[in-house]
This record gives sequence, structure tokens and C-alpha cells, in this order.
Amino acid sequence: MNMEKTLSLEAIARLPHPDDNCAVAVKALSAGQQVDYRGQRWVLRRSILEGHRFAVTTIAAGQPLLSWGLPFGRALRAIEPGEYVCNELVLKELALRKVLPDLPEGPNFADYDLNSRIEPGQIQVGQQVAPAPFQLTFEGFDRGARGVGTRNYIVLLGVTSQASSLVRRLEQRLVPLAGQVPGVDGIVAVAHTEGGAERLPHNLDLLLRTLSGFAVHPNVGAVLIVDRGNERVNHQLLK
Repeated sequence: MNMEKTLSLEAIARLPHPDDNCAVAVKALSAGQQVDYRGQRWVLRRSILEGHRFAVTTIAAGQPLLSWGLPFGRALRAIEPGEYVCNELVLKELALRKVLPDLPEGPNFADYDLNSRIEPGQIQVGQQVAPAPFQLTFEGFDRGARGVGTRNYIVLLGVTSQASSLVRRLEQRLVPLAGQVPGVDGIVAVAHTEGGAERLPHNLDLLLRTLSGFAVHPNVGAVLIVDRGNERVNHQLLK
């Protein structure tokens, strides 16, 4: 990004509500970018990820941070225009994923707590809707306390990001066959962006548990598990 060029706020971010004091970045932004907002010019203090928020006005300590016209946080200290707004959880995740070169030293806001109280005497309980006079049925199998399943889908499961394009292409070619095979209602690709690096990902356990959830889903009758054969994350780990 050209740091010498001053960009309008509208070119890099969105304010969902005119009263918001925090904008949402529509692209990845670099530290040092000059921004023009309502006739005032200021500089982004740090790099900011797409979809994350930064202050567009001075927010005093204790004041709410606003987005979509609603408070989502309360400032722990004074926040200046151009500052990345981060709570403790966001900073923890950013540090874990190592996606930014220059993280803020600490959180500048805490989650907004909405104090509310429910008076039991003011709750009005409605009448239960009467059951339908007939019962609809479908072909499936009983899972006991866990409900029922249908096993009517075939899943094309890419183990890592390196197999994603292949399973998507297979889905395109095989979907027309679904209607020709009795009991098969769909052929679906499961493609994602994880596990394709040379080292094991930090979220390996979460990745494997998520993928295995697709494989053993009660509505899945068959799974084709696809990998290239040379990834650190592979079908053997998934098994």
C-alpha cells in the first residue's frame, strides 16, 4: 500500500452506522497509512486485518466502542483515531496465529456488559401449538437418544487444502449421478484451507475432529477421503 497517499475512510473501511466510533476494514491495511475522515487526517498506528475494527475518533477511557450503532466494548484507556481496537481474546488469537508483524502491547477495550434484569412476574407464557393431525415419515435409522439419521449423502473429503481443488472438481463431475442412484440425495465436497503446510498446524486436533465429524455424520452413507500422499496431515492421521 502506498503510504504517501492519503486515502478516504470510505476507500478502506465501512461505518455501518453514522454514530459509530469504530470502522470495519474492508481490506488488509498496513501501518502508516494516512486516512482522511471528516476533514481530519490521521495515520493507522498498526497493520489491521480485513474485517477487524479501528477507531475513527478519540474514545475516552470508560466510553463505549460503537459498531452498527450498538456498544460492543468499553475503552480501558483513551483510544486515538487509527488505533486497532483489540480485546484480550483477539490479541491472544492473533498472537497464536502469527498473522500480524506488529501486535498491540495489550488490550484497549473490554467486552461490553449489558446489565439487565428479568422480572419473573412480567413473563407471559404463551399456549403450546397443537400437534399436527398427521405424522410425516422418512426413511432413516434409529440412533436411540441421539435421534435418527438418513445416510443419504456421499462426502468427498479433502484432508488438507492441497486436496480442496480436486474434491471440488469431483463434486462438479459427480453431482449429476446423485439423482440416478437410489437412496443418494447428494454428493458434497468438503474443502478447506487448513493443513497444507510443511509443518503440522497448531490447530491439528481441532482440524482432525472437525473432519472426522463429517466422516461419521449420521446423514453420510459413504466418504471418499482424499490427500496427495505427501502432506504432514493425511488420511492416516484422520483415521
